[in-house]
Amino acid sequence: MSQMKTGSAYFWGMIFQCTEGIDRRMKVPAILLVLLGLVSMDAVGQTEEGDWYITWGYNRSMYTTSDVRIWGTGPGGAFDLTLEDVEANDMPERFQAKVYFHPGLFTIPQYNARFGKKISKKWWFSAGWDHMKYKLTKQTVNVSGFASASDMGIVSPTDPVLDYVDEPIYWGPGFNLEHSDGMNFVRFSFEREWSIWEARQANIALSGFSAAG
Repeated sequence: MSQMKTGSAYFWGMIFQCTEGIDRRMKVPAILLVLLGLVSMDAVGQTEEGDWYITWGYNRSMYTTSDVRIWGTGPGGAFDLTLEDVEANDMPERFQAKVYFHPGLFTIPQYNARFGKKISKKWWFSAGWDHMKYKLTKQTVNVSGFASASDMGIVSPTDPVLDYVDEPIYWGPGFNLEHSDGMNFVRFSFEREWSIWEARQANIALSGFSAAG
């Protein structure tokens, strides 16, 4: 098993929105310190209850350094290790039409889905699902805890269990840690919209859009 320290984040965006009918708008979301979102298409509709939108898009992620704790039982016995200030990358899926346009595979890449509902003139409430991926890079890290020598790739007939206290090890061949299927977040956000520019002769407007959640 593994455990990571994480924190809250904010995202911002710009919206191009028509003022009538079934609208489409472009949004560029970015979660600070956590992910940078790619452009996504939003379908916006009007009902008697008010405006709403649905978004779907794919993201690239960036991570700050983290402390990662891993524990369990390996071939050589129990282990409990904390890796300090480790670096990690996301795991983007290279573009392939057979993946991104396949009804059974298009959720494999890192994606963001969101539904929003307008609750007042300037405010929205939204709920979304963020599918992200996390993989430790090859690096030298400081480790604390214990593990069997054989699981660490060390031959030590006199000391089968190794104790670590802020000791450096190389996280490379033979070691792997990734969250590639279950690193998902449900996010609820309050969002504010304000008018930046509106065309006089056409039903086109440019609005600013910010959110926290």
